[in-house]
Amino acid sequence: CAQTSATLTAQLRNAQGQSVANAVYRWTGSGSFTSSQQNPVVTITGTYTVQAATAECPESFTATTATVTSDR
Repeated sequence: CAQTSATLTAQLRNAQGQSVANAVYRWTGSGSFTSSQQNPVVTITGTYTVQAATAECPESFTATTATVTSDR
């Protein structure tokens, strides 16, 4: 069987709806998954949470959660 994967995507936007160029991302999830990439690829179904902030205020995070399921 071929290994399936999903790309998790995140984009931090400012109050005007514009992308923040210097954003910092922290992903956590199933199988002890962690990543600091903006759009990591995962191969395990489960729940993934991303926290995003600006580089100037890295402890002022916004968080959201996504669930990856199998279509088999």
